[in-house]
Amino acid sequence: MPPSYILVTFLFSLLISTSPSAATDTVTLARSLAAGDKLVSGNGKFALGFFQLNSTSNGPRWYLGIWFNTVPKLTPTWVANRANPLANSTTWQLAISSHDGNLVVTNRANNSMPPPWSSQQSFNHMADTFLPGAKMGWNKATGFTHGLVSNKNSIDISPGVYSATPSSDFANPGLFLLWNTSVVYWSAGLWNGEYFSNTPELTARALFTFDFVSNDHEEYFTYRLRNDTMVTRYVLDVSGQAKNMIWSSVTQDWVTFYAKPAAQCDVYSVCGAFTVCREDMLPFCNCMKGFSVRSAEDWELGDHTGGCIRNIPLNCNVTGSFYAIIDVRFPANAKHYMEAGNSDECKQACLNDCSCTAYSYNGSCNIWKDGLFNVAQQYNQSTGGGVLYLRLAAEVDASESSKHRRGLIIGVAVGASIFTLFLFTIVAMFVRRNKKNRSSVNTVKLCWIASRL
Repeated sequence: MPPSYILVTFLFSLLISTSPSAATDTVTLARSLAAGDKLVSGNGKFALGFFQLNSTSNGPRWYLGIWFNTVPKLTPTWVANRANPLANSTTWQLAISSHDGNLVVTNRANNSMPPPWSSQQSFNHMADTFLPGAKMGWNKATGFTHGLVSNKNSIDISPGVYSATPSSDFANPGLFLLWNTSVVYWSAGLWNGEYFSNTPELTARALFTFDFVSNDHEEYFTYRLRNDTMVTRYVLDVSGQAKNMIWSSVTQDWVTFYAKPAAQCDVYSVCGAFTVCREDMLPFCNCMKGFSVRSAEDWELGDHTGGCIRNIPLNCNVTGSFYAIIDVRFPANAKHYMEAGNSDECKQACLNDCSCTAYSYNGSCNIWKDGLFNVAQQYNQSTGGGVLYLRLAAEVDASESSKHRRGLIIGVAVGASIFTLFLFTIVAMFVRRNKKNRSSVNTVKLCWIASRL
């Protein structure tokens, strides 16, 4: 059997229950797959083919992938050319190479053009979705890891900054969520034979069965549906949360019934630099004073990781000011400044360092340099947040004062105009009433004179 038969059959068997009609799940030398065509799995749940997502300023984007065939809302589960979309669909096809038997995406108009994807690049790389029956783990021989990577934003499915990675520790298997492949911000805990210790929700086994497999060749975590009629997926969302979703035929949309971390603000750098995250507000990400959104387009599409930038850069030759942000969870990577014995000395230590962007003092001095990440407003008073003093450029205060003065002048002018209009109205009414009274008196006099005549 050629390698491509094996690969396609393997891919579909990874995503669906075993089907006797495996021949319908393959591409042959005599049959290529073009835009508009699709291969449907034996049980009808999934389809393989080319699909298009919303166009951007760079034009249309076409992908080769697998999606839910029974769901009316296009939901990709695996994408071959995730980071390398095609500009059009008319010249591209999925075919079997006559040279080595691998699946390749080829250009029908130009065979010499390098293929944007081939099966040599492997089907093993997941997108943002972990389906029932799939494996999340690692190969002990090769060290290759099967994990998840979030999408960049709500319309761009290129790799984002969040990933789900299984532990490579034989003795302590686990699952971790990471930011930028370097900072762990959530752990599923240890496997106790039934579920991970930090996910007790998984004990509700009415929906799924879970398994952890470790042998000489591989170590992986998998799950299966108890009811095969359900349509469900485990996805690493753009927000950095790992979510279990189920398709609702009532709402005709995906419904989230499980998310970790449960609090959106517990996702590392979910709002990016120089922002404050607050769970009880929408939007939950907001720029700090003196800062503006770096990319309004990304922000609107749900990707806040670019954060905010200063409206006016700091000038180390001019003494700026500090703005107090109260009741917050402090940023990561604080530097403890031992020499400062009080708040004023801590403030001065920050002013003396051109790269210092904030400080706090609560019996000890902490200063932060460069970007401020992971600041969260503690809307629950029991959490006991602290006060963060944000360093601002001197021009910010001048600008704020100018705006205040301009606002005050405008307010006084508007108030004076309204008061003048009010006085004019009162005077006009008074004059009109006097004229009316005089007219009535004159009429009475004329009637009296006429009666005397």
